Amino acid sequence: MFEELIFQKLWIVLPVWLVLYLSDYYLTILGARYHKAGACEHITYGGSYELSPEFQSDVDSLRFFSPKLIRVVFVSSAVIVILWLVSREKPEFIHFLKFFIGGYILQEVAILVRHVKNIALFHFAKNHRGISGQLRYEYWLAYKLSGIEFFSFACVFLIVFIFTGSFSFLGGSFITAITGWRHLKMSIKATK
Repeated sequence: MFEELIFQKLWIVLPVWLVLYLSDYYLTILGARYHKAGACEHITYGGSYELSPEFQSDVDSLRFFSPKLIRVVFVSSAVIVILWLVSREKPEFIHFLKFFIGGYILQEVAILVRHVKNIALFHFAKNHRGISGQLRYEYWLAYKLSGIEFFSFACVFLIVFIFTGSFSFLGGSFITAITGWRHLKMSIKATK
């Protein structure tokens, strides 16, 4: 029922997407700030805090306003509107709409869970609470761990799909698995 409500109303699905995607970027900036504000004394990376190459320079400079972000938000919102309009004209297209949009929404949920975890860890690290010593992640390991985490979410989403038949969760499983695969490939590339 919830899935049907979301996909029948563009004025619901578009703001949900925008809030999730913008939250991803701004929680990344917050995590990077916490890291630079003292967590870096305990946790360091062999590269950028941001794993997405297209946003690394913006995140590394803690850029609150990013032209790249605005472009991605505009293009992704346009795609959502187009898919939604096509599904109104061709009702059989609704499953593809649920697969695609549900997939991207669930991927953002997985990413936001990671951000909350990182922000909590960095909060304690920057205040020297519960953490001593220093841990250095090589860049390849950060990508590998990210890939494993995305595959874990993909498995959870696939299990939910099996029990519910929800195309949104099938899309979530597929898209997070693709992202996990990309991060594992980037891990291999970073070791060379």
